[in-house]
Amino acid sequence: MLKYHLQDFSGIGNNGFELTLPEGVIAKINDLVKHVGSPNYIRTPVFQKSGKQDTSSTSKKKREKPDYAANHAHWERMKKFEATKLEEKTGIELQVNNVRSYLNKLTDKTLGDVVENISNILDEIKESAEQETEKIRKIGTMLFDIAATNRVFSKVYAETYGILCTKHEAFNELLEEKYTEYLGSYSTIDYVSADEDYNAFCKITKQNDRRRAMSSFYLNLYCTGVYPFEKVEYIVRHLLNTIIDLSVKPGNQVLVDEYSENVAVLYSNDMEYSYINKLDNGLSIRETIEKYATIKNDRDKYPSISNKCTFRYMDMCGM
Repeated sequence: MLKYHLQDFSGIGNNGFELTLPEGVIAKINDLVKHVGSPNYIRTPVFQKSGKQDTSSTSKKKREKPDYAANHAHWERMKKFEATKLEEKTGIELQVNNVRSYLNKLTDKTLGDVVENISNILDEIKESAEQETEKIRKIGTMLFDIAATNRVFSKVYAETYGILCTKHEAFNELLEEKYTEYLGSYSTIDYVSADEDYNAFCKITKQNDRRRAMSSFYLNLYCTGVYPFEKVEYIVRHLLNTIIDLSVKPGNQVLVDEYSENVAVLYSNDMEYSYINKLDNGLSIRETIEKYATIKNDRDKYPSISNKCTFRYMDMCGM
């Protein structure tokens, strides 16, 4: 087999090369040249016209007479068309819509203006003295619902809610009620594969995303000074105790993964977790997380701790 060396490439690059074609190849090339160069050789194809009759749809349309009766009927229907009338909202519905509009514009830069505008609406409600608490709670619930579907802006929503809590007691009462609902949501974690039931899979995924967004919201409420640290620590303790119970039993990987995802949202190395109050495994919060991060050699003891879950705990420990 012919081989080239590095110096061969250098020589060809600098001096060029000579190539001699075999006689048989040269003969074939000359034969092709004779045929192509012949005056009888037609280089451009010629297409014959197919007669004078034009059967195209365009020509047919030109010959067809317009259907004046059909056009007239269509125009009569158009004249009878009535535009849909949007119902004008008033009262609390209008106020809720205005608050939602302000919240849609909420960013770090617009926080002050948005809070001021919402506070003005809440002051109007207080002055009317008509179902004041119920109306304020309705606006507070809407803020919770928006925060639960938009984790990206969780911090600025928490700051907004915190400011409103200082001005309206109803927001503080609602905060406690929603906290209880949030804890209860962990008792209904389900799983179904997308192949088995795609609609149910999408519904469960949406519920999980909402739960994680609420975890982020409560963490940010603590970070903004609105919610006490003990409340956040209680959530983490509750989740880890559940993981401790499920992780030693086979078949619970999906549940353990979901609980762990929420622990990852809530946990921070900067927080001063209690070392005195132990979890159900006899370890503290920080010790338990460090244990799951280094569980590689004891995986047989924890069949429901997946590799994905272990990496999540490693991230929490900064490994």
